[in-house]
Amino acid sequence: MNFADGSTVTVTNGSGSYGCILIQSVQLADGTLYSIIKVQDNGTIDAQVTSGSKFEVVTPSAIVGVRGTEFTVTTSANGSVAGYRTDVVLTSGIVVVMDRETGKPTTLKSGGTTSTTTGDVLQHSHWHTHANGERHMHEHPSQNQAHHGKPLAGTDDDSGGGGTTICHKPGTPAEKTMEVDASALDAHLAHGDSLGACSVGGGDDDDDDD
Repeated sequence: MNFADGSTVTVTNGSGSYGCILIQSVQLADGTLYSIIKVQDNGTIDAQVTSGSKFEVVTPSAIVGVRGTEFTVTTSANGSVAGYRTDVVLTSGIVVVMDRETGKPTTLKSGGTTSTTTGDVLQHSHWHTHANGERHMHEHPSQNQAHHGKPLAGTDDDSGGGGTTICHKPGTPAEKTMEVDASALDAHLAHGDSLGACSVGGGDDDDDDD
C-alpha cells in the first residue's frame, strides 16, 4: 500500500483472511497527510511513514499512532475467536500504542517493543464527515478512548438528518441522548444502546431549551 507522501505499508505475513484496509488518507489544513489503516485477523505488516505525516494503524486490540517511523505490527489470535494480541516492534522514530480495551497509552522510542491483548471489543458503525466534505460510514470500537482523529480529520455525525432517537451507553458516565441514521441503528442497539431518550440525568446532544 503506497501513500501520496511516500509512506508505505507492506503485508509480510498473513492468514488467508488477513486484511489491511484503508480507512482514510486525507490532507489536513496545514498540508499534513493523515492516514488511517485497519488490520484484522492474523498477520504482520511493515510500515514506513514519511517524517511529518500523521499515521494510525487500528488493530483488534490497539491503535498505533505514529509520526515519521519505521515499525512492524503483528496481530494474532489470543486463545479465543474474539480475542486478539497486537505486538509492535519499533525500528526508528516514536509510536504511541493505545490499548483499545483500557484506553491506556504506551509510548515507544527506537528499539522498543510492546504488546496489547483484548477480548471481544464491541464495534459499531457510524457516519463520518471529513474536512473536505467526503462522508462515509465506518466501524470503531465502543470505548470512548478509541475515537481517533476527530478534531483534525472531520466530525462524527450522530445522524444523517432525521434519524432515530436513542440513549447511547445507557447507565454509564458516557450516557447521552442522540440521533442516529437508520443505517446505523441496528449496530448501536447491538452493543447496548436503547431506543428513546435517556432517563433524567443523561446528556442530550440537542441544544433545545425545552
